Amino acid sequence: MRWRGCAAAVVALLGCHSDDAATGTAPADSQAGKTTTIVVSEPLDAAPPECAIHLTSPSFSSDHATLAGMVRVDGDYTRTLANVTITDRPNGPPWAGTFNGTRDAFLQMLRGHVCTESHVYALKPGDANDPSKGPVMLTAFEMKPDEKHDVDALCNATSHAPDAATNPELRDHFIMQWVEDSITTMKWDAWRRSFARERTALFTQKQDPSALFHTRATDLAAAASALGLQCPTAVEWKKR
Repeated sequence: MRWRGCAAAVVALLGCHSDDAATGTAPADSQAGKTTTIVVSEPLDAAPPECAIHLTSPSFSSDHATLAGMVRVDGDYTRTLANVTITDRPNGPPWAGTFNGTRDAFLQMLRGHVCTESHVYALKPGDANDPSKGPVMLTAFEMKPDEKHDVDALCNATSHAPDAATNPELRDHFIMQWVEDSITTMKWDAWRRSFARERTALFTQKQDPSALFHTRATDLAAAASALGLQCPTAVEWKKR
């Protein structure tokens, strides 16, 4: 099982999580024969800031975030040309355009029209999630950077797996989904993403991930100590 689970409320449109559309170049199109078409109604005034944007689970809390806009998608953009509008942007005008392509390319496109700071942005799915039955709505949030909050969230992540999730892979899935919903800083979001990629690679290759968990536990323990925090996650990971 991969850590990158499906955001259940938007599975029909957005599919399973993969590596986030974060900083850097747009991800390659992994679907053979698919092309990406973007037709915008207005050009960007400037290049978007270096930011990270990802989908959340339906249980995402906005306690450490502010509204960054409302995204409306009319049509299944993975199959046909869809209309995309972004409204309620506190730091920019409304935007409208059309898009057809992969999920990762869609997130990369939204970077240019949602991000206004070099921060982490989260897209929370609404109740309407079937593009064949009408528009899909996503609420965009800008996370308020707080490193102590992020380290504390990571250090207590192991307590957020359901008691029934005794399988290590299933526990890791729940833990990392909760972490993804909680991270507020670019630094720890990059740490989370690189950890997920390395863990997925080891799982795919059927290799023992113990050394990876021990290294990441050391990272967390050092960060927690510097901030005066306890770190149960580091203690558990050192025992892997």
